[in-house]
Amino acid sequence: RLNVADQFRLAMSAGSPLAESSVATTSGTAAGVQAARIGPTPVQINTSVTISETMAAGSVSPLASYTSVYECWADGVRIFTGTDKSAVITIPNRLSVGVACTFTNSPAPFATVRVSKVVEDWSGGNRTPTPGWTMTTTAVANTGSTVSILPSRNPSQQTGGDGSATWQVLFGAASQRGRVTVAETSQPGYRYQSLVCTVNGAAAATSITTVGTQVRRAVNVDVAPGAVVDCVYTNRPVATLTL
Repeated sequence: RLNVADQFRLAMSAGSPLAESSVATTSGTAAGVQAARIGPTPVQINTSVTISETMAAGSVSPLASYTSVYECWADGVRIFTGTDKSAVITIPNRLSVGVACTFTNSPAPFATVRVSKVVEDWSGGNRTPTPGWTMTTTAVANTGSTVSILPSRNPSQQTGGDGSATWQVLFGAASQRGRVTVAETSQPGYRYQSLVCTVNGAAAATSITTVGTQVRRAVNVDVAPGAVVDCVYTNRPVATLTL
């Protein structure tokens, strides 16, 4: 917390017009997962609810002073994430599905890492963003700095419908720096073709290593809070011939 008096009010809303159905407010000064939470609450499948957070009455700091990241998980898969203070969540159309959403707040600044997967044909054409590939992002702090990766629950993600996965890198202070390594887990029937990374739109030098089924690439540029790291993995399908 920026101030010991800062507390967070969580709310879940539904209906038209939108109305709050459940709320919870944190208390105390402990860091980590807070005891205050909403639910479990029965919700109809294939419908939408709005989750939000605001500063509770008596707080000293505005919510804008905090880095906020929300994540929603269902059956071990992260289905929604973002940095908004309010988000509309669609409950998957599966019986007995359980959705768990978490807001993470930190007074620390952050950078964003986005890793995308593209599959192209043998000639380099028909480049298609591809879901379902496992990507991983890790970060190492420079001397005198501290960094951590969100989501902390699992540094690996599967690319979504747009072919991408996103992480936030939290720094201990605005002046701190770190370096990022991204990796993809290979899939049978495809071969690694290339990886291009940019930092704030500028091409970044990288070094590649292969460890087991992972193709890893270190971004050899100091990443600062507010930076955006974009990496695009490209693969091509392969065929085999047996005589």
